[in-house]
Amino acid sequence: MKTGIYAIALLLVLYSSAAIVHACTSSISSPSNAIADVGQYETFTASEASCVSTYTYNVLVVNSVTAGTITHNDLITGSSANSVIYTFQTVSADTSNSPEEANVVVTDSGANTVTSGYSSNFIINPTLTTPTISPSNPTIDSGQSVTFSSTWSGGTADYTAKLYSSTTSTCNTGSTLV
Repeated sequence: MKTGIYAIALLLVLYSSAAIVHACTSSISSPSNAIADVGQYETFTASEASCVSTYTYNVLVVNSVTAGTITHNDLITGSSANSVIYTFQTVSADTSNSPEEANVVVTDSGANTVTSGYSSNFIINPTLTTPTISPSNPTIDSGQSVTFSSTWSGGTADYTAKLYSSTTSTCNTGSTLV
């Protein structure tokens, strides 16, 4: 009878000494820029908690209106870090999917796969175009005035425009800010 009690006691000791494992989770930070222009960079921090090392981080940037539209899908494999910094350069195709958001899918060596919630939205604007000035080569006499207009598109508002005056045909030499 004593061996039965010892076996039960040993079983209780083994059971009570087993580590409690928390569920594997993943998360992603808000983007580094809420608004960016094409060619600029966005950065996120993708993290895991309570997963079994090593990890595969799959960072997905998706259209926030139509979540199935994936614009960036980047896999970071073999990481033993609890978090990774993910940076990507925005491209012109991102503007058609704006606003966007990101999430991360973490797969650990224990075959756990978990998906984070989404980051906050961010917007990608087209590249700022070179402004056009009209009239381009006005001829006026001393004492007369001329009105200029300038147009441009893309980029991120608020814009600042500066008008230069020059004594030569280019504003590179002899130019002053008006």
